[in-house]
Amino acid sequence: MKKLSSIVTATTILFVSQLSFLSCTKTETKTVTVTDTVTKTVTDTVMITNHIITYPISNLLLGKQWIVDSLYQNYNASNPGTLVYVRGGTNNTQNLDNAIVIMWPDGGQLFFYNGTYYNYTYTFQNSDSTELLIHNPNADYARIVDLTNDHLTIYDSTNSALSYYVYKP
Repeated sequence: MKKLSSIVTATTILFVSQLSFLSCTKTETKTVTVTDTVTKTVTDTVMITNHIITYPISNLLLGKQWIVDSLYQNYNASNPGTLVYVRGGTNNTQNLDNAIVIMWPDGGQLFFYNGTYYNYTYTFQNSDSTELLIHNPNADYARIVDLTNDHLTIYDSTNSALSYYVYKP
């Protein structure tokens, strides 16, 4: 019986020791790599490719005094052209400081430049009123590319010029 008791005791010790080994915990190390993407925005000359006008042209364009803020010549889809006038600039090759344009609802256009008033006419060439034919006295084709309550950008396709106007109340 002593022998049996010794065998049972030995078996119990082995069984208990195996249980303690089975209950061991193992530490696992994981490496997580995080990659951040940094986006850098570069502001460059903007080429105008389309336009969005949300209000009727007549409410925004007609009957207002527009003054030239800047003018680019030889502007096209691949070339921003040459800046020839910027309001308040010192190296302007053209002086448009006192130029004013008013377009009336009846198709008349008043252009004031260097103390002289010029009366021209215009007609809209498409249904959304963004393409213009201005008679000054030649035929001058232009497209409104941006228009808000106080800013007007026109591309003069006849002369490859981009004009930016500001409303002067």
